This record gives sequence, structure tokens and C-alpha cells, in this order.
Amino acid sequence: MNDTPNAKFIVIARDPIDRIVSHYNWLTSLNLVNLPFDKELKKHANEKFDYRFNYKGNFKAYIEFSKYGEQLKRLVELAGREAILFWEYEAVFQSWPVYQRELVSFLEIEPHE
Repeated sequence: MNDTPNAKFIVIARDPIDRIVSHYNWLTSLNLVNLPFDKELKKHANEKFDYRFNYKGNFKAYIEFSKYGEQLKRLVELAGREAILFWEYEAVFQSWPVYQRELVSFLEIEPHE
């Protein structure tokens, strides 16, 4: 933050449950999962993120990656709430023109046609 004191952050968070299901489906499509959803989640339920523990460069910290609150708290402490624009992933696609106007205002830029 010292190098960019006026930095702004845009956070787009997906519904945590939908994100976990999508994460599982994605790893399944890469042939990195061979367990049913419930067993896979139980197996990795307490897995914390550790870049050294991966599956061909991918991670199975399904639940850990959906704990947005912990990550957002750190960001607010570092940057301040006014520097963060928070959106829900699903809502952005339902009303993009509204979000586009909000984005232009947040970034204090001119709209582009």
C-alpha cells in the first residue's frame, strides 16, 4: 500500500456453495478427482492453503477458498473500506449496465462507448 496509496480494489465473490461445487466440477474435468462430491469434500474439509501441496498445480482447499470474510477483513484493514468495491458474482450478470455505471463511478473514469 505504500507504493500505491490510492489503489482501489474490485472484489467479485461467488456464492460460497456454488464456488465449492464449481471447484469440484473443474477438478473433476481435469481428472484430478475420483471421489463423489460428498466424500471428496470430507477428505479435504480441513485442508488449509499451502502452495507446496497441490495436484498438478491445482488445490483442493475447497472450503478454505470460500472463506471470503477472512480475506476481506485483511483487505479492509490494509486499504480501507472506501477503496473496495464488492460485488456478488451472480448479480453482476443479471444487471451488468447498473454495475458498469457503478464501476465507472468507483474508478472515477469517463464511460467508454
